[in-house]
Amino acid sequence: MLIAAESTENVFFPFTANVDTATITCEVAIVRDGARPSEADDDEAGDWHATEIVDGEAVLLIGPDGGALALKPGVYGMWVRIRDHDEVPVERVGVLTVY
Repeated sequence: MLIAAESTENVFFPFTANVDTATITCEVAIVRDGARPSEADDDEAGDWHATEIVDGEAVLLIGPDGGALALKPGVYGMWVRIRDHDEVPVERVGVLTVY
């Protein structure tokens, strides 16, 4: 996926977990390529963002005009984590390039 740093738009995160998407909580993270998402602690918010699922994909609004986060130019890994389920799958699901 390719997005301009000045753009505010929805980013879709496809995932393959075999779960009923109506009964789960989904979180997504966008981190510099090669990094892993961090958990929240006392000093920082962490990388995970609660999100909705639309047509089987998690979706998060990003960008400088009201997005959950604004990204500088670079290459980022896209991650999905499922909560409220017997298993807690975490998947790297794509690459986002911000220019």
